[in-house]
Amino acid sequence: MTGYELHKRMYPDFHDNTFIQSIEKNCKWTISDPTDKKPINIREVLNGKPKVFGATTHDEKSLATLEELTDGAVTETTDIINCAYWLQIPYDDYVCLDIEPKCPDDVRQSLLELPYVYGEVSMSGKGYHLILPLPDDYATNPDYRNVQNKAQIKEKHGWYEVLTVHYVTFTRKTLPPATGNGSFPMLLKDLAKTQKPTIRAKGPKKYEDIDISTIPDGKKLYDLLLRCKINKTLDDFENDHSLFLFSVIGRYRRKLDCFIKTAAIQKNGHEYTIEELCTLITKVLQDTLEHRDKYDTKRNGIPYLYSEVWISYEKSKKARE
Repeated sequence: MTGYELHKRMYPDFHDNTFIQSIEKNCKWTISDPTDKKPINIREVLNGKPKVFGATTHDEKSLATLEELTDGAVTETTDIINCAYWLQIPYDDYVCLDIEPKCPDDVRQSLLELPYVYGEVSMSGKGYHLILPLPDDYATNPDYRNVQNKAQIKEKHGWYEVLTVHYVTFTRKTLPPATGNGSFPMLLKDLAKTQKPTIRAKGPKKYEDIDISTIPDGKKLYDLLLRCKINKTLDDFENDHSLFLFSVIGRYRRKLDCFIKTAAIQKNGHEYTIEELCTLITKVLQDTLEHRDKYDTKRNGIPYLYSEVWISYEKSKKARE
C-alpha cells in the first residue's frame, strides 16, 4: 500500500471532501513546521536531501502534489504532522477563514454558521479553519475595494482573519459538513469597511550592492540609526512578522529622513539617492533584527529586505501624492 493510500485510510473525511479532491493534484502542497508554521521545501526532502530548508518558491521547485507528499512521507508507522497548501486567489477561487482561539464564543458560533466547503480544528485545538468560496463579484464589486489586494484580511480585534494568498495548514481534524445559512459575502463587505485602502508599490527593477563607506556620511548615518529604539514588538502585531517588519522599516525611514535634514549632514552637499537610503536601512535591519530565513531570500532577483525598504519608500511617496 502506498503512502498516499495509507494517508487516505488514516484521514477518510479529509480525502472524501470535494474541495480537497479539487486541489489535491495541484503542485502546491508541503508540510509546515509546527513550531514556527514555516512551510518547508518538501521537494528537497522528497529528493533525499538531509537538511530541511524553507520553501522559497510556490511551485514544483519547493512544493508537491498531495499524492507525492504523502507517498514520500507516510508509512505504516510514520505520519506527517500536517498538510500545508499554498492557497491563492484567483487560482483556487476559495479563501480560508482562520478563527483564532481568543475569538469570543458568540462570534465564533456565528462564523461556524457560514456555508464552508471544508472545516477543521486548527493546530492549537482551540481555533478553526473554514474554507469558503470567493464571492462571484469579488473582483468587480466596489464594496470589496479595500480588501481586493490584501493577502490577509484581519478583523480589528484579531479574532479572525481571511486568508486569500497564504499557506493554509490543514490539520485534517475535520468538522461535520456546514449546515448554517450565514452570509460570507456580507461578512467580507463588513470587513472591507474597516480596512484602509491598499497602496500598491513595485519593488526595484535592479540592485547594486553599495558599500555604506562610499556613501557621504554613510557610517555616521548608520550609527545614528543603530541608536534608534524600536519600541514595538512582535506581540504588538499579533506575531505578524510582515506587519512588524513594515513598522520597523517605517520608523528607520522617518528617522533617516530627519537625520539627513540636520545641519551636520546637510553641509556635505550630497543629495541622497533612494538606492543609498535603502542600502543604509537594509544594513541596519540586517544588524538589528532577529534573523529569519526569509530575510536571506530574493524577490525577483532583489534581496528581500532591500526590496521591502524600497517598497516602503514607494508607498510613502504614493500616500503623499
